[in-house]
Amino acid sequence: MPLNSKEIPGYNECYRADIDGQIWSCRVRGGDGSIPNRRGKWMRLKMYEGEYGYFVVGLIRDRKLFIRSVHQLVLEAFVGPRPKGRERYEARHFPDRDPANNKLSNLGWSTQSVNQRDRVFHGTDTRGEGCGMAKLAWKKVREIRRLYLTGKYTHKKLGKLFCVNESTVGDIIRGRTWKPEWDPERIR
Repeated sequence: MPLNSKEIPGYNECYRADIDGQIWSCRVRGGDGSIPNRRGKWMRLKMYEGEYGYFVVGLIRDRKLFIRSVHQLVLEAFVGPRPKGRERYEARHFPDRDPANNKLSNLGWSTQSVNQRDRVFHGTDTRGEGCGMAKLAWKKVREIRRLYLTGKYTHKKLGKLFCVNESTVGDIIRGRTWKPEWDPERIR
């Protein structure tokens, strides 16, 4: 049994998670389905393509296979179950955004809004200029807001100046789009 590991709850003491993000199977099944009394082994982690590069592992409980994310299993073993509350909680990779880094020191439970702020901080956010269809960049958005506050420009004039619709300028000024809290300059 590995050092610095804890039992993964809900799997009849069959699996353990290590602080380095590895999963240990305490029992090894025989070919006939029985569970002989043999030493356990490290489980092979598989990259799940549909989930942005997260590692998954197959765990068996009551003769059923459950495909689980490794980062969630590590959190469940060391921190506890996903917190319940008004906001939905999810696993957070921080400070290293790499989904393959499942070390306990890089994981934690957090809300979706905190995870979104992390995406902005790391530059992986697809809002604003990160969107492939964006006509503006943060520098121009800040300039639109600054010029509007001078009182010399209307929405229509700013729209013509920056080659966007005047309703887009209004949405920027009111904070409906290009929200100030998304601004990378403000977050850093």
